[in-house]
Amino acid sequence: MEAPLVGAALGALEPDAALARARDAARRRLPALRRGRPDRLATRLRDYLMRRGYGASVVARVVRECVGNPMVE
Repeated sequence: MEAPLVGAALGALEPDAALARARDAARRRLPALRRGRPDRLATRLRDYLMRRGYGASVVARVVRECVGNPMVE
């Protein structure tokens, strides 16, 4: 089997696991992000999680939970 196919299958089986990992990553990164400009916090957190390969829906949910506002473009 090809690696992308296996990855997609495993991702579909464990959506809660990806969400939990994204939450953990966000919580670890938030202290450093909070030292910057407050108006850029949501954008910087979104970018951080996207670079780590989390899907857009997971990233949007985690950013809303951690920052308390929707993602900023």
